[in-house]
Amino acid sequence: MDGMFDDPATDRTPLTKSNTLPEDEGQLPETYVLATVAEANPFHNYPPKAENNDYKDPNYFNAGFFIFAPDV
Repeated sequence: MDGMFDDPATDRTPLTKSNTLPEDEGQLPETYVLATVAEANPFHNYPPKAENNDYKDPNYFNAGFFIFAPDV
């Protein structure tokens, strides 16, 4: 599974931080990765695409498989 973090899609480039964080939340790390894919319909094209209506809801965060790499 370690190879997933070497995939170009998980490039951890510095992100713009918000200066509007709630006071009760910690600071964001300099870099991080959070990647997932929406849940596909039972019968879909391969690869599934939002423009083909292959997803139940393309804005739905499916945690069945995701990559999360926090900054130490």
